[in-house]
Amino acid sequence: MQNPADFFDTLQQQLPAILAKLQDLDVEALARQSGFLKRCPRKIPMLDFLRALLALAPETHLSLERIASVVALAANTTYSKQALNQRLSHQIEPFLAQVITALFGQLDPSVCTSQALAPFQRVLVQDSTTQSLPKLLAKIFPGSGNQHGQDYAALKIQWICDLKSGATQQVSLSGFTRNDQAAAPDLL
Repeated sequence: MQNPADFFDTLQQQLPAILAKLQDLDVEALARQSGFLKRCPRKIPMLDFLRALLALAPETHLSLERIASVVALAANTTYSKQALNQRLSHQIEPFLAQVITALFGQLDPSVCTSQALAPFQRVLVQDSTTQSLPKLLAKIFPGSGNQHGQDYAALKIQWICDLKSGATQQVSLSGFTRNDQAAAPDLL
């Protein structure tokens, strides 16, 4: 597992490229397609919302107030934690999955053209990572519980890629309770 400090250093280095790719995406269309956006955003444009989420990626302890304040900074407006709480719904999961797929949809071509993969029509790889979330999101993204009955929130990102073509096949977001074994049939 990668050291968190190394991860954040890498993220910091990649951030300008990620932001440039993000601006090239039609994020409003992705938001509409996923059901996360149903009408024109009145206050927070989708691009600003995603920029704020990227800015928050290195932080380990988040609250709705902190997220709302960073979203407000990105959109150059005011935004309350109550408004953010109303905005967050289960439709954010397919929206973020589509954005991730669009941003990271292609691998390094040198991996895809390896002679070792030549005999195969496709080579699928599946992996996941987990990120803890504020406890307020435990209903949407359930994490592990403990012996004291305390519930936690955690996001699990499942990723399936075809090494042969270099394309991301699927990205799904779920709670921590959906383990890798339960996600294995996604390959089929």
